[in-house]
Amino acid sequence: MPPHRTPFDFYKAPLEQLPHKAVTGTLYIDRMMGVIPVDTTAGAAALTLARPTKAGIIGAVLLDTDGGSDLTLTVTGGYNAAGSTSITYADAGDLVVFYSIDIAGTKYWRVLRSVGTNVVLDSGSITLQDDQYVDFGTGNDVRVKWDGTRLVAAPASGFWAGCPSKLDPDWISKAMIIEHQFADMGEATDFGWNVGTNTNGSVATGDALTANTPGVGGYLILSTDGSAQYDYATIKLSGYGGAGCPVKITENSGLKMWFETKIIPASVTDKFFMLGLGSANADDVTVDATGAEQIQDGFYFRTLLATEVQLDTAVNQNTTETEIKGNAAAVAANTALKLGMYFDGVTTLTFYVNGVALDDTVTIGDAGNIPNDVGLTPFFHLKDGVAGGSASALYVEYMKLVQFKA
Repeated sequence: MPPHRTPFDFYKAPLEQLPHKAVTGTLYIDRMMGVIPVDTTAGAAALTLARPTKAGIIGAVLLDTDGGSDLTLTVTGGYNAAGSTSITYADAGDLVVFYSIDIAGTKYWRVLRSVGTNVVLDSGSITLQDDQYVDFGTGNDVRVKWDGTRLVAAPASGFWAGCPSKLDPDWISKAMIIEHQFADMGEATDFGWNVGTNTNGSVATGDALTANTPGVGGYLILSTDGSAQYDYATIKLSGYGGAGCPVKITENSGLKMWFETKIIPASVTDKFFMLGLGSANADDVTVDATGAEQIQDGFYFRTLLATEVQLDTAVNQNTTETEIKGNAAAVAANTALKLGMYFDGVTTLTFYVNGVALDDTVTIGDAGNIPNDVGLTPFFHLKDGVAGGSASALYVEYMKLVQFKA
């Protein structure tokens, strides 16, 4: 037979073996690249994969039809170096690909690939070049790489992609990572959160919002009693407005930055808030007689008294505010919002709402009123719009702030 026909004849050969429908029995992979389909319509199957008769064979066992019961496959001689023998298939499409080897005259199967089963793979190591990712999870939920300087672990895509990881033993010298879940107010103040000037307002921690109370932890709670017009409450991280601010957003610095928080407004009507990264010429967000809010410099989310049910994004430089995107998201009482900002280390800052990037971005270094190379720190601010109104509260579930170090 001419050699050039061999690949074609191999393609034409019946690689799929006859389906196995019995609940017991022994499976034999009897051809190269063979696939044994198993049908569990008759019930839970307990099958045995016979030991291979020669080395170098590749074959597979597939749960082809799921009758509602599992397939338990016992691999004669074991399928890994530890001698594990039992594999469970639960759903149609579960698959294990085997390769046969010879060790001191005895033949064994070893797993090349498993899909959907409980196979235990042998431990080992792999060497990758810089900037090559390893993905984990059924949907590449997490990816890890060494970028030449830092260990980076993050979702394969989305807001946290490329964020530094505490898995890196030397992360503390490479990135600033601040994470607060506000389990109690003592913890918050110990880590540098300072309550600013508050008029008929207060800041505390707790889990008072019954419908949204998490199973563990608590909330930072900004509240006002509604007794006077423009009552307000403010909290910010130490260093606000000074050299001790934890982050800087500087054009072409290469210092990427991530900020994210999750909030729940307890009420919306005649209440408004602002939060984000800011620096002030005074100790707090300033409030004038009309209830207008202002900071010296910053990037933030905010609602306005006239449009309390919509969330806007804005920037401020030298107390001159520029709205970036109006009505970026709807705001509703007792409805959580996950809000974030990402700076790419070059010129672009992007706002995120519930993990989705907003189209309207900020260009750092632009000739407009955009802060550049200014110390910034997280802040949260809540305010009433009318006198004698109802009490107000803003719940902050967590805050995370990350930036590369130079």
